[in-house]
Amino acid sequence: MKPFVASVVGGNLLVVRFEKFERSQIHPSHGLVELFNHVEASKSNSFLELEHHSPVKVLAPGESISAWQTWEVFPISPNATMDYIRQQLKSSRF
Repeated sequence: MKPFVASVVGGNLLVVRFEKFERSQIHPSHGLVELFNHVEASKSNSFLELEHHSPVKVLAPGESISAWQTWEVFPISPNATMDYIRQQLKSSRF
């Protein structure tokens, strides 16, 4: 199974799958995955950020680097439990 982060919002499950890199390749002030949760009294001003970092490298002219990630959104029952969602993610049904 590819590494991923997931979030449930309303009746949707967001799954972000990505390439895994060694810790030594990621900028020292970041992690491979970072989560930011900004909550305000007004729900419309609140947000959750799921951030995936690729390797940091100084590139010479003509050099390139690449990384990939896929984003998928699946409808999910608002009554789905976290145990059910984890089980479905582990079995790659999502």
